[in-house]
Amino acid sequence: MRRATLIAAALVAAHAAGAPAQTKPAYPDPARQIRIIVDDVTFNGIVVPAGTPREALERLHAEIAAVLNGPELRKRFLERGIELQPSRSPDEFSAYLRSEVEKYAKLAREAGIKAD
Repeated sequence: MRRATLIAAALVAAHAAGAPAQTKPAYPDPARQIRIIVDDVTFNGIVVPAGTPREALERLHAEIAAVLNGPELRKRFLERGIELQPSRSPDEFSAYLRSEVEKYAKLAREAGIKAD
């Protein structure tokens, strides 16, 4: 899975800030040096009720993965810049979903965000 990436390169312009307006600063304008690349990662998933038989989970996963791995569908998504990557198993998706919930719950706690 590709990871979300945010790259921002900024130059310190302390020298330029102190230079007279008519002289060219030793460093390029920081605003023109910032380069931001965002690699957006989204996910979709199918969840089923707790207690769903393992055989049903495995079959559902296999059928969905077969569709997502189909060459025509993959090609159509890649043309739009979207890389399809189905989970390798229901357990892998469950672990990923759990880790995302934990990550954002921690972020909300640290930021003091509370549900009304």
